Order: sequence, then C-alpha cells, then structure tokens
Amino acid sequence: MSLALGFSLLVGALLWMLREPLVAFSSADPAVQAVALGLVVWLLLYQCFDALQTVAAHALRGYKVTLLPMLVHSLCFWGIGLAGGYWLSFHAPWRASAPTVAGFWEACVLATLAATLLFGALLRAVSRRHVREATVQERREARMRRR
Repeated sequence: MSLALGFSLLVGALLWMLREPLVAFSSADPAVQAVALGLVVWLLLYQCFDALQTVAAHALRGYKVTLLPMLVHSLCFWGIGLAGGYWLSFHAPWRASAPTVAGFWEACVLATLAATLLFGALLRAVSRRHVREATVQERREARMRRR
C-alpha cells in the first residue's frame, strides 16, 4: 500500500509541476484550459485514492474474496461516482443554473475515497482472520509433533 501511495504521490507531484504545459498540449482553447486547470486538484486526489483502493481490491482477490469487492465497486463507482456526479453536476442547488463537469470529478473522488476506506477495512479484517487461522493451524501441527 505504501509503495502504491508513494508512486501515486510522485506522479501527482510531477503532474502538478507540469500541469500548465500538459493542459496547453491537450487544448489550445483558453476556456478549456481554464476548466482543465481547475480540475487538476481533483485528478490528484482521485489518483491517490485509486492507487490505494486498487491494491486493496487486488489483495482481496488474492485471498479469494471477490463478491463483496464487486458489490463495493458497484456501489461506489455506479452509485456514488456516476449517480452522485450527475446530481452534483446538474442538480445540486449551487450548480442548478450553471452545470459543470466538476461535479463528476468531485463524486469520482468521493467514490474512490469510499472504496479505499471500505476495501481497507475489509482487507484488514480478512488478513487478520487468515493470520489467526494460520496461528491455530501451526499450534495444531506443533501439538501433533509433540505426540
């Protein structure tokens, strides 16, 4: 987890330092550049949380825990991310008169934060259970050897 977070922070720092040239490279339109520059912070947050939730979800897959992560992904990304993004972009009271794409990025960050927290808690519980089971198994084997 630390490695994933470290790399995402490194890439995020590079993106932050190069944000203006990268945005200028992708569009020459000053209005598009202004919107894109305003979204960079959301992109940086998304990247950090996404790195953590991805590692945790794959670690759970290694433990053969797949159904609950699928449900978490569905809830977070379809529920919070897509539905929340739609609401934040088009129906939030402070944006009803001027919809913006920022609502989708805000919801996406909230969705990845929720997934990170849920996967982190689930991974902690599953790994602790496996450690307990391994300890019990080792004790049984030690008792069998003594007999």
